[in-house]
Amino acid sequence: MIQTKKSLETFYPRIGLFLLLGGALACFFLLPFGIWGDGNDRYQFMDTLIHQQRILPMRFSMIGSLISYPLWLISGFLKDSFPVVARYNFFVYAIALFFLYQWLKGQFDRKFLLTFGLILTFGSMVPTQISTYYGEVFSAVFLTLGSVGLAIKKSRLGWAFLILAVVNNPALLIPFSLIVLYLTWESKKLRYLLLIPICLFFLMGEAYIRTGNLLASFQTYLNQDHGFKTILPYSGRTGFSYPFGLGILSILFSFGKGIIFFCPGLLLAGWAWKSISNPVERKILILWFLIVLGLILAYASWWAWYGGWYWGPRFFLFASIPASWMIAKLIHTSSKSFILTLVLPVLITLSLWVGVDGVVFQQGTLYACTANDYALESLCWYVPEFSPLIRPFITHGTITLASRLNLILFAVLWLYILAPTIIDLLRRLRMMIQANHSWLELTHWKF
Repeated sequence: MIQTKKSLETFYPRIGLFLLLGGALACFFLLPFGIWGDGNDRYQFMDTLIHQQRILPMRFSMIGSLISYPLWLISGFLKDSFPVVARYNFFVYAIALFFLYQWLKGQFDRKFLLTFGLILTFGSMVPTQISTYYGEVFSAVFLTLGSVGLAIKKSRLGWAFLILAVVNNPALLIPFSLIVLYLTWESKKLRYLLLIPICLFFLMGEAYIRTGNLLASFQTYLNQDHGFKTILPYSGRTGFSYPFGLGILSILFSFGKGIIFFCPGLLLAGWAWKSISNPVERKILILWFLIVLGLILAYASWWAWYGGWYWGPRFFLFASIPASWMIAKLIHTSSKSFILTLVLPVLITLSLWVGVDGVVFQQGTLYACTANDYALESLCWYVPEFSPLIRPFITHGTITLASRLNLILFAVLWLYILAPTIIDLLRRLRMMIQANHSWLELTHWKF
């Protein structure tokens, strides 16, 4: 009996590892990889750098784009560089997940880390984001590695990763500053405050190399870009012109962009925190929540807080990481309350739906929001019927063969991740029925 139990305990993680690796391989071929929007600017920058050996001034940081240089070298042997370069964020994420596992496997149970990897990879905004050539994956990955590095005493490497994330996206200076202030307060060492001007130095240095202007990174946010003028009272303005309070409400709770809907694991913060005794894990989560808070503060008053015409809250990919961590944590927590056992399968299902919706459906039936110069785009932010998470149940688009295969893959992963929680729930229900079987006997009930 004991031998059988041990076999099951080793067999289940092996299936999970097979699903993670097999699912990643399937995603490499099945995800709808593409280069558009901001990705086009980055693509043109690298294309000019590779083929003309000159730096093309652009609005966005060149840091993340430069990391894709090896893929451009590989694609030089092919007729078309697009298929290789379009998978850049896929490789960035996969390599980062490998290093994150190597860092944490001595601190945490490997079954838990495997579950975390599965949920993050398939049950979050990650599948959609890694299929683009945008810069958010680089930022989220380096924020994660940097914060974890600080928590596990790899401080120099951690700070280097965090500074690279900020240089890639100047808005991250706010969450970076929150981390600096927290560690200054925790350690009572004022020298940490020097990291903010050091980060600013690198930020302005990158901007000068790219554009010849020290303040180009900040001017991109303040003076350039604006949306169309619509019926919304604060539309058509540049910079940080959106009311701060409305921005926070929209970022958190809007049906089409709210991180509560796209990162449902965040709702488990209270339960997860109570189940954590490991000081390293507590520090990791504190740093992660400071980053999420900093992102909300940074984007709440920016005119494009919603991330433009994009599936979900584009700028808040990082929030998927603590959300996935907490779901995985509670799946592997033995002391779950009955209410949590009921809630957990629902949030697991919602998380996997976020992943599959972003891969299969995206915004394919939402083009009414782009008509007449995006006059009705706000429908896709606030109205439930136009939320990308709900729209597939209302309007059915064409499903390709690749999409059908993705649906099958996500269904298998959903069953695997859900299995332990459902088994625990059924066990608890059986115990409740056995303890209260007398209430179920018809002879005890009268009209």
